[in-house]
Amino acid sequence: GCYTFTIYDAYGDGICCGYGVGSYSITDDSGNTIISGGEFSSVDTSTFRVGETLGINSILENDLNIFPNPSNGVFNIKTSLNNSTYKIYNLIGQQVKSGLIKNGANLIDLRNSIDGVYFMTIQTENGEKIGYKLIKN
Repeated sequence: GCYTFTIYDAYGDGICCGYGVGSYSITDDSGNTIISGGEFSSVDTSTFRVGETLGINSILENDLNIFPNPSNGVFNIKTSLNNSTYKIYNLIGQQVKSGLIKNGANLIDLRNSIDGVYFMTIQTENGEKIGYKLIKN
């Protein structure tokens, strides 16, 4: 089924600024990231789908191929999806890169970022999200 996750902060400083630097993620029982996010002020909303027989986001996963991973910082994305957006966060939840993914071959360059683990969320044009762990070494 389809679900919506909304995180609120009544004070309005969410996960940002000096007091609330961080991130959040929702994972399945296998540790796969379903959704994740970083800085926001008062509200952040993500929509995701749990497949009944195919598993979490497996339809989206079949439409995306990210390689190599681990990488020296250059990640290739091949997809049949069009007009999807991506956001990449470091381990403390800071967004380090974002952009548009189009049908076909796409390139994400993190060579100017430090080595380590990053989290990428991809949102399709109809609002579905899927999360990936990227390793730059």
